[in-house]
Amino acid sequence: MDCIFINHETPDLLIYDQGGRIVIFDQTCTEKDKSRTVVIRNNTHLEWYGMTTGSGHYSLHFITESGESLVRILLLAKNNHIQNTVRSTLAVSHTLTNIHIISLAGNAGVITLNGVVEINAGIQKVSGHILEENIFLGSEGQIR
Repeated sequence: MDCIFINHETPDLLIYDQGGRIVIFDQTCTEKDKSRTVVIRNNTHLEWYGMTTGSGHYSLHFITESGESLVRILLLAKNNHIQNTVRSTLAVSHTLTNIHIISLAGNAGVITLNGVVEINAGIQKVSGHILEENIFLGSEGQIR
């Protein structure tokens, strides 16, 4: 098993094709907009753990061509506005994606989240799940 830490300086295109299990810890702080594509190949089992902070729009696109992608993301907005897009594409048969996003919004926190699982046409025996949980730490936070 490999463990890798990434942040805002990590390249925008990441390809994991070594097979086996890999764990990624994403500590990207987005003060400006950032888009990142993650490709999973060669029967790789990717586990992605991320915590998003900052005021920029952070867009993640997972493309599972072989194997599986398990994504866990924590969004924190205390006195700021976080924009986050998480998209997972199941590109071929016999693939899996499972996304779980927890959003914590303080009194002046605003979180804008767009999460989607796409399944390409003509494939079979795939599984795609997305779960979003919203927690308000005050009476004025917003999550949409």
